[in-house]
Amino acid sequence: MTIQAKNDRYIDRATFERILDHSSDEIFVVDKNQRIVYVNKNCERHYALKPADVIGKRNADFIARGYWRPSVVSEVFKTKSAVTKLQITSTGTELITTAIPVLNKHRDIEFVVSTARPFHRQEAFKLEKSGDLTVQSQPPTRAGMIVHSPQMQDVLHVAHKAAQVDSTVLITGESGTGKGVLANYIHQVSPRRQNTFLTINCAAIPEELLESELFGYAPGAFTGANRRGKIGLIEAAEVGLFFSTR
Repeated sequence: MTIQAKNDRYIDRATFERILDHSSDEIFVVDKNQRIVYVNKNCERHYALKPADVIGKRNADFIARGYWRPSVVSEVFKTKSAVTKLQITSTGTELITTAIPVLNKHRDIEFVVSTARPFHRQEAFKLEKSGDLTVQSQPPTRAGMIVHSPQMQDVLHVAHKAAQVDSTVLITGESGTGKGVLANYIHQVSPRRQNTFLTINCAAIPEELLESELFGYAPGAFTGANRRGKIGLIEAAEVGLFFSTR
C-alpha cells in the first residue's frame, strides 16, 4: 500500500505506520466484522500488549478477557454514530475514547476508527474555594496537585524527596483519598517523568493470570500461550514508574 502526498511523493505503508506510532493518542481500527485491523504502539502503554498481539484478533475477545471496558466500538455498531466514553483498561489506565464509524454509500459500517488518550482527573477539573467545579484549561500547579493544608504540604514535601531517588514507595489510605494522584505527582517530579507511568489494578486480574500479566512469558510457555510470547506489565513500564493498586 502507498499513499500519495500533495507533492506527488509516495509514502509506503511502513513509513505511514511509523508516523502513526508517533501520535500522542492511541489509534485503533476495526473492520465491519469487528476484527482489529490496526492499532499503533500506544496500545503497549494502555494494555501492555504489542500491536502484533492485537491485530487480526476480534475486539470482543479482548473485552471478554477484561483488557478494556466498556466497549465503545460495540456501541458504534449499534448506533452507527460517533461515541465518546471513559474506558478502564486492565492496567488501571483511564482513557477518553472516541470511536467514529466509516460508512459506505449504503450507510453500512466498513470500519470504526477509535482514538484514545489517558484521562487525568486532576488535570481536567479543579475545585474552587467557592465549591464550584470548573474546567481547568491549564494543568494546576505542583504537577497536578492543589493543596492548602500544612499536612498535605508536608506529604508533598516527602513525596518530592522520594521522587528523587530509586526507591519503592508505599502509599496507604482509604479508597478515594487520592493515592493514584499522589503516585502520578511522584512520577511528574521525578527524573523518570519523560518515561512511562503505568498503573495496574491487581484486583482486576484473575489470580491464575497474575504471574503471566506481571512478568510475561516466553514463546510456548504453556498451552494457549501466544507463540511470540508476551512482555509483562512490569517490563512494559521500562525505566518509568509502576503503580500497583489492589
